[in-house]
Amino acid sequence: MSGSRVLLVACLVLAVGLGGGYLLASQLSEADVASVRAEPTPVPITEEIRELRLMDVLSADGDVVMPAGAPLDLDLMENPVITALLFENGQNVVPGDVLIEIQGRPVIVLPGEFGAWRSFSSRNSGKDVVQLQLALQELGFYTGDVDGTIGSGTLTAIREMYKELGYPHPDTRTGPALPMEEFLFLNDPVELRDYPADLGVDLLSDMLTTVVEDAQIIVLLSASQARTIPIGSLVRIDDGVSSVEGQVVQIRPTDVDGRYLVDLATPVDFAPSRIVVDFVVGDTVNQVLSVPWAAVHFTEAGEAFVALGSTLESWQEVVVEVGQTDGRLVEITPLDEGALLGGDLVLLNP
Repeated sequence: MSGSRVLLVACLVLAVGLGGGYLLASQLSEADVASVRAEPTPVPITEEIRELRLMDVLSADGDVVMPAGAPLDLDLMENPVITALLFENGQNVVPGDVLIEIQGRPVIVLPGEFGAWRSFSSRNSGKDVVQLQLALQELGFYTGDVDGTIGSGTLTAIREMYKELGYPHPDTRTGPALPMEEFLFLNDPVELRDYPADLGVDLLSDMLTTVVEDAQIIVLLSASQARTIPIGSLVRIDDGVSSVEGQVVQIRPTDVDGRYLVDLATPVDFAPSRIVVDFVVGDTVNQVLSVPWAAVHFTEAGEAFVALGSTLESWQEVVVEVGQTDGRLVEITPLDEGALLGGDLVLLNP
């Protein structure tokens, strides 16, 4: 066979192969398209009605601090030698007083709801700074905004306080504006006991009688949050190590941006730390019928119902009232008593 004939035969074979492949590809593509265009078979999605206790929770950050009036922590002082006695046993000390003089420096009593946990320096911010500004304001040294940040106005007020009490203010170039060992917070006058009688002796740590020895939990809420929390309601407190239940004792307004302070009762004491407090703002108390929100449907008239059943072909519309929610699940009560039971299946996609 000549070369030209071999080439012609090869071309014919190639053309036939390509044509057959094209036809086969065309047929497969049409079949694929048809399968894609076919309506999928609906599959029922069901959820089981569960009997649970539902609670709605509001979470807020808080602080555990030592209470106002706690004994002075002598570990913060080196050689706490008394250089001036200013009171006698049985006398009351009130905010604004200098409790005692140690190594020529005062221990100043400031008004406050909770105790100190640090010294104060420029640009510090936080709840304790708010308390410091309010204390300086109450004593007549501060007239600026209570903004929770130590700026020039707060520093000036601290210097004026030291001047009024007859002491040079601390040198902020080498240390804090208000060292922790030179002040303490008290929210009420207290009677002194075992007040030192001699100069030069070590300072006694049990000078105060009306001392609350438990740490205090500080949680501030907005007005809208405070309105949702009933007095006596449960809370859960988590400090990252343990979690315990407590109870809301009191909610009271503060001078801080219209916020409210929540007083809590707990069965255990916490060490000073940051905490998370979960407030129970809604509680069914007992177990109730509950389903995910996706299982609750509404008629055009706005009536709530669940679709009782496990198949799309056969299900029953059961009208319900919705109640307490925990955010994901919601309480349901059938208007027809006994129409729903725990363990029944309801459709999410009727």
